[in-house]
Amino acid sequence: MKHIYAFETPYEAVKYLEIIESFKVRLKDFKALLEEEYELNEPPKGFVWTPVDLATSTFSDIPIPAYTNRNLIYMTPDIGEWRNFFMKIYGDVENDLIKDFYQHFKDEGVLTIAGHEMVHHLDLFPDEFDEERDSIWFEEGMCDYIARKNLLNPEDFEIITNVELAIVAYYKDQYGTRSIDEFGTSSYINELSSIMYDYSRSFLTVKHLVEEQNNNNPIEVFKQYKQWYETGRKEPLSTFFNVENLFITLSNKATL
Repeated sequence: MKHIYAFETPYEAVKYLEIIESFKVRLKDFKALLEEEYELNEPPKGFVWTPVDLATSTFSDIPIPAYTNRNLIYMTPDIGEWRNFFMKIYGDVENDLIKDFYQHFKDEGVLTIAGHEMVHHLDLFPDEFDEERDSIWFEEGMCDYIARKNLLNPEDFEIITNVELAIVAYYKDQYGTRSIDEFGTSSYINELSSIMYDYSRSFLTVKHLVEEQNNNNPIEVFKQYKQWYETGRKEPLSTFFNVENLFITLSNKATL
């Protein structure tokens, strides 16, 4: 994969050389794992590393500074910009776990976001990039799960899991009445806290499917998803997987 520096001045690009070089090494290994175990048959052609303002206003109008298309992944490598992004969402929450995590968001967290975007390119997802994707919670949750499970150490994976549980618990009264199958129906027109709430639920649902229902085997979950997809998607995916009421349990866990 190519790594392209898209900054307005060469001086701005220089300060990100070290972090991008470290990401390149880890992402090369992650790419090899995805090719070997997860049918990454057509990897993205490269990463475009760029500041938040260019990512969200010049290359796209998507408000999250990490996204992919058929050929390229666009994202910012700047840890400070990621902290600012998340604190705009969570800076006023009355939950110390959530706030502290994003105030001190780590480079490893940025790496998993990059990994998330790579996972979108798996052939295990049947929808193409130019198609309207169905039950997007499954794809987004699986992208988070595979990236975090393979790029974080076990302690950091447990920490992000607890943060996601806390986010679901915190926003359940505000956003909790809607089905997870509605994720993606209104794209990015909702406020970011609503969007991130659905990302949190998606990750936790996939984690539950992999670890609690399928003996830590993501490929088995993909097989079941393919069965649902190829037999006509006759019922909501959450119903097919029997996870419609999952967050009654998960939200209670986060309050302990």
